Amino acid sequence: MTYLEKPIFLEGTVVHGYGRGKEIKCPTANLNAASLEEKLKDCENGVYFGWARINNDENIYKMVMSFGYNVYFGNKQFTIEAHILNDFKSDFYDQNLRLIVNGFIRPMLNFDSLDQLLEAIEKDKSIAKIELEKEPFLKDQKNEFIAKVIKKN
Repeated sequence: MTYLEKPIFLEGTVVHGYGRGKEIKCPTANLNAASLEEKLKDCENGVYFGWARINNDENIYKMVMSFGYNVYFGNKQFTIEAHILNDFKSDFYDQNLRLIVNGFIRPMLNFDSLDQLLEAIEKDKSIAKIELEKEPFLKDQKNEFIAKVIKKN
């Protein structure tokens, strides 16, 4: 695991992905990768942790995310998928999502089975929860980028 020297700030509209996250009980909020790929060009494809805010939800949530090419599923398309560590009752497609990416957990890996992938995802979530309780990450949930209220037109 590696802490980033500077956080990465990502913002976009939640779009439909492959739908696999729901199938494996780890739903993700996908961002339009084409519009953000340039911001991530110097980062290793992999799994990261940080903070998330949906629209002007009063809560700022811990999240774990991946970006790159999902090796296990053989993706040919670059994706940005954030799993927000909260139990939401509904989807939030077409909503604004802001992310602060704080640290790198692991590279994208291939797994011999779906069970191995699911085990790795659970470990990623645990790491994110623990790391985000530490400074300097704890203070980033108050960063203006994620804490500001977006004014509606």
